[in-house]
Amino acid sequence: MNDLISNTEGLIVGRPAPKKKRVVRPAPKPIHKPKTQPEQKKEPEQKAKPALNILILPIIFYAAAFVSEIILKIFLGGWSIRAVWLIAVFSLVWAFIGFLISFLPRLAARITATVFCAILAVLFITQFALIQIRDLPASFAQMGMVKSEVGPVITAFWQELGQNWPIVVAFLAVAGAAIFAVWFFNFSHLKMQKWWQTIVFTLGVIIALTGVVFLTLQTFGKKFGSPNYLYFESSDMRAQVRELGLIATETIDIRQVMLGFEPTVIAAADPTAHGPLADDYAPQTTLDLVAVAKTQPKKLAEISQALAGSSPSYTNAHTGLLKDKNLILIVAESFNSAAVDETLTPNLYQMANSGFVFDNFYSPYILSTIGGEFQVLTGLLPTQTLLKTWRDGETTFPLAIGNSFAENGFDAKSSYTLTESSYYDRVATRPTLGFSDFLACGQGMDALVGARTCSQWIQSDTELIDTVLPFITEKAKARNDDGSRIPFATYLLTMSGHGEYSSWNDQWVANRHKKAVAKLSLSTQAKIYQASQIELDLAVGKLVEGLRNAGELDNTVIVLAGDHYPYMMSLDNLNELSTYERDATIEANRSNLIIWNPSMPTARVEKVGSSADILPTLLNLWGIKFDSRLMMGRDILDESASGLAIFADRSWVSDYGRYYASKKLFVPREGLDAAAIPANYAQLINQLVASRFNLSETIVQNNYYTSLAF
Repeated sequence: MNDLISNTEGLIVGRPAPKKKRVVRPAPKPIHKPKTQPEQKKEPEQKAKPALNILILPIIFYAAAFVSEIILKIFLGGWSIRAVWLIAVFSLVWAFIGFLISFLPRLAARITATVFCAILAVLFITQFALIQIRDLPASFAQMGMVKSEVGPVITAFWQELGQNWPIVVAFLAVAGAAIFAVWFFNFSHLKMQKWWQTIVFTLGVIIALTGVVFLTLQTFGKKFGSPNYLYFESSDMRAQVRELGLIATETIDIRQVMLGFEPTVIAAADPTAHGPLADDYAPQTTLDLVAVAKTQPKKLAEISQALAGSSPSYTNAHTGLLKDKNLILIVAESFNSAAVDETLTPNLYQMANSGFVFDNFYSPYILSTIGGEFQVLTGLLPTQTLLKTWRDGETTFPLAIGNSFAENGFDAKSSYTLTESSYYDRVATRPTLGFSDFLACGQGMDALVGARTCSQWIQSDTELIDTVLPFITEKAKARNDDGSRIPFATYLLTMSGHGEYSSWNDQWVANRHKKAVAKLSLSTQAKIYQASQIELDLAVGKLVEGLRNAGELDNTVIVLAGDHYPYMMSLDNLNELSTYERDATIEANRSNLIIWNPSMPTARVEKVGSSADILPTLLNLWGIKFDSRLMMGRDILDESASGLAIFADRSWVSDYGRYYASKKLFVPREGLDAAAIPANYAQLINQLVASRFNLSETIVQNNYYTSLAF
C-alpha cells in the first residue's frame, strides 16, 4: 500500500513539469500590450495627414512664386492693384507644379521640389538681368539664335548682377526659404487607389486652374492693351511681364512656341496725318492694296487691308535730290551722338553738322545689332519671332536697300564687314536684302586680311576701310555701254565701337587711342567708349580721302547711323559724355543720322525720326518709286504727318511729346499748346505702335511681299 502510494506519488510528482510549461505559456501576454498600444496611438495621425498635409508643397511653391513676382515688381516698377491681383492668380501655375510633385514618394518629392525651387530663382535672376540689359526677357523662340551673341551678353549679364546684387540676394533668399520649408515640414505623399483616379483628379485641378485664370482675364475685358489681349493676342513680352508677371509671360511664351502664334493684325492710321503741304506732292503709293486683298488668302488679305488703311508718306521738295549719286550706307556699332566731338572725332562732327542735320533722331535699341540692322535695311520693326524667321534666309524683301537700288540700275550687290559671316546668320540674311556679294570673315574676307585679323575680337574699322576701299573705288569706274556712269550702293557694318568698355585689355582697338582720351575727366568706361569712336572717325576719314583721291567724292553720299546706343555701358557713363541728362528709356537712344556729301547745303530737320525711317527717306531722296505703306518707317523729310520713334518697350517719342510705357505716362512736348494735341492722342499712338510691330511680324512670318506684284 505504501509502495502503491509511493508509486502514485511518484506519478503525481512526475506530472507537474508539463503543468509548469502550461503556466509559463501565458507569460508572453505582456509582450502584446506594447505592440498594440503604439498602433492605437498612430492611427489618428495617419488618418489626419492626408487632410492636413497634402497642400504643404503647393503652398510653399505658391508663396515662393508670389514673393518672387513681388520682388521683381519692386525693382521694375509698374505697381497697381490689378497687377498684384494678376500676379496672385498666375502664381497658382507654380503651385500646380508643387501639386504634381506631391504624387512622388516623400524623398523623391523633396529632391524634385528642391530642384524646382532652384529653377525658380535662376529663372527670375536670369530674366531680370536680361530685362536690364536688353529691356526684354529671353524667349524660347530665341533657341538657336543665341550662339553669336552669347559672349557679349554673358559679360553684360554678370556685370548687371554685380550692380544689382540686392535683388539677386532677395531671389536666392526666397528660394532658400522654400527649400528649407520643403525639408522641414512633413507633407503627405498623394496617392490614389486607382491610376484613373489620379488622372481624373489632376484633370479636375487643371480645369479649375484654367477656369480661375480665364475668368480673371475676362474681368478686365478684351479691348486693346487689356490683360486678356496681352495673354491671348500679343507677343509683347515686355508688356506681359509688366502687366501679368513673369510666370504668366513664361506660360504664354511656351504656348506660343509649341502651338505657333501670329499676333492680331491691327489696322491703325496716324492721327496726325493731314495730307501733303503742296498740291503737286503725291502719296508714295504704287499698289491698290484693297484690290490686292480680294485676291489673297485670308491672312495675307488681312495684312493688305490693314496696310491699305495706314497713312502713306508723300513726295516732297527733297524727292530725287540725290538721284544717280553713289550710296555708301554704314551701320556703325554702338555709334551715339554723345561721342561726337569737334576735337576727338572731327570727321563725324563735320558730317553730323552739315548736309541734312537731324536734331531729333533716335537709334532704338531693339534686340541688339541684328535688330538695329533690320530696322535700317528693311524699314520694319524687329521682334524675336520675326528675326528667327528672317535668319532662316527664306524671306523676301523687295524694298530692302540692295533690292530697291538694284531695280533702279545701281550696282547694289555688295556688303562688307570684318565680323564672322555666321554671326546672326548674316550669310543667310544678306541675300534676302539684295546683297549677293557679301564679304566677311568666313566668307572671303579671311584671304584679304588674314586669319589672325578675323579671329581677334574686336575688329578694326580702319582696317575694314583699308581692305574694301579698292573695291569701292573700282565700282566707281564702271560704265554703261553708252559711257554713262553705273552708280553703286554699298553697305558696311563696322565693329570697333562694340563693348565691352570696362577694361582697356578687352578693347584693344580703343587701346590704340588711349593717349587721346587719357587727360579727359571721365570714367574708364567712358574713356574706352570714346576711344572706340575715334577709331570709327579715322575710318570715315580714310573713306572720304579715298573717294576724294579717286575723284568720286562729289558723286557719293555717305549715310551713317548707329545700330543702337552703347548699352554695355551704364547710363551714368553715357551721361558723362552727353551734353544733357539722358533717361534710359528714350533719350539714351538719341543719336545722329548722317546723310552727307561735300556739295550738299546744310538743312536742319526738326521732325522726329528713327532707324526704321532711314530706308523710306533714302528711297525718296534717290527718287525711287515705292509704296510707303509697306514699311513701318516713314520718310523723315515728309511733313504730311508727325514723326514717330518707337522703342523696345513700346515707349515712343513724337513731335507732340513722349510716352513712357512702363509708367503709362504721356508727357507733351515742352512749349506745345495742349489744344494742338489730337484727342485721345496717346491711346491712338499706342494702337499705331502695336499695329506696326504686329504688321512687321506677320509680314515676315507669312513672307507677305512675295504675294505682291512690284
